[in-house]
Amino acid sequence: MKVDYADFLRWGGRTYTSAASFGPSRLAAIPTATTADLGPDVFTVKCSLARWNDLTDAMAVAADGDAAFLASGTTVAAMKGWPTECRLVARTATGLVVYLADGPSGLALAPQPCATAPSSR
Repeated sequence: MKVDYADFLRWGGRTYTSAASFGPSRLAAIPTATTADLGPDVFTVKCSLARWNDLTDAMAVAADGDAAFLASGTTVAAMKGWPTECRLVARTATGLVVYLADGPSGLALAPQPCATAPSSR
């Protein structure tokens, strides 16, 4: 069974979705990051679920350290000025990718309010 994943990662019991996945209808501006925005490393991706699905044809339940598309070994860092409960940044081969914590509603893709509100830090 092939699974069609959104671009997400899982850490600290939370799911984070790539900011670009939300699109302009849900975000006034798509957040980006530069190397100056990187905080300390938070975790390293353990399992790429899309790759795992390709190899096994089985659907996995995401656990902390898993990502939909990021390769195993990808470093995920904090974003300066943002709590890790709200935003994370992945270092990929093509650049930095901002991930926003998913909102409480499982019915529609929406970020947590803290992931889009101006930072108070």
